[in-house]
Amino acid sequence: MSEDAGEAIAAFVGATVQDPRSNSRPGIAHGYDDHVVDELFDAAITAMTAGTIVEPAGAPT
Repeated sequence: MSEDAGEAIAAFVGATVQDPRSNSRPGIAHGYDDHVVDELFDAAITAMTAGTIVEPAGAPT
């Protein structure tokens, strides 16, 4: 889960050019419509899948 969250953060930093070492303009390294949103969905799906796997059998919902 932390890997997926890190990838989403890295994509956001790339899209907003918050990396002081970057010479790119906003949206050049990564775009919101593709990479950032995809990484956020990937993190969400991973979290939901993990939640169904680690829930003990018979646990109240």
